[in-house]
Amino acid sequence: MAKKTKRARVTARKSAPPNRKATVPSRRVASTVSELAVRKASIKLFLAQRAHADALERLQREQRPRIAKAMVARKPRILVEGDSWFKYDCGHGVIWYLQSALGRRVEIVNLAGSTATLSGMLDYPQRKEFETVLRSSRDWHCVLFSGGGNDAVGSHFDKWLVPDYGQADPSQAIDYNSWNIKRGEMRAHFVKLAEIVAAATDAPLYVNAYDFAIPNGIGILGKKWLAPAFKKKGYGQRTLDFKCAVVRTLLQDFANLISEVGVQCPNVRLLPTQGTLERRDWENELHPDSGGFKKIASVVRRAINL
Repeated sequence: MAKKTKRARVTARKSAPPNRKATVPSRRVASTVSELAVRKASIKLFLAQRAHADALERLQREQRPRIAKAMVARKPRILVEGDSWFKYDCGHGVIWYLQSALGRRVEIVNLAGSTATLSGMLDYPQRKEFETVLRSSRDWHCVLFSGGGNDAVGSHFDKWLVPDYGQADPSQAIDYNSWNIKRGEMRAHFVKLAEIVAAATDAPLYVNAYDFAIPNGIGILGKKWLAPAFKKKGYGQRTLDFKCAVVRTLLQDFANLISEVGVQCPNVRLLPTQGTLERRDWENELHPDSGGFKKIASVVRRAINL
């Protein structure tokens, strides 16, 4: 009975399945194969990434000359703010003729509008619009500004005149006490404008000096500016030459004012427009005709080197 039990044990031991240790070699083989596959995949991925990087670098190298050429060929941009000289509602102003002369190779952003005063353009909301557009880019070729004409020789021109007492010198017709107060206000506005532009861009600020208006009583849409002021102060019987000389004296001082601001603010440039027009080039007391505006546009184009 004991022998059978021992034989049975031996038989059972022989027929028993292999233990866990018998499976270890096969697992090691599988692990080795898996590691090789991972390494192979990693090498393949590395080579693909390297090829992509090389192709990208080659593309960038090829594109650099094209990008540089495009940067050189980029359109100059001009920002414009101002009054009716730069945007004339009753015809074409300076900027229209400037854009026509420059064509599509220059982009002009014109914010000007008729009847605008210097103080009005530097108050909100008009100033906010100007600053928003100005700060949208630092790559302006220049900023063109036309302001102060309505302040100096507009509806309040009579305030800068003394009553006619028979003076022979046209400069003696000017009330320098009131004019110098206004002059100081305009100077402060121009300095503020120059600071706003300088804070946003390195582009120069060109300021319109206008030209010597003709107080001949010719208005527009029933509105006159200079002749009524002379009449109000007793100069109604004076010659047109005398009145023109008074206006010339005042506007020359306006140009001097801009030049003074240019000394204080290096980014300010005076547009040399005074002395460009003849009497026949004026449509009314304050505005040139189309030929006159075209002449002023030519002066502006030369000044900004385009």
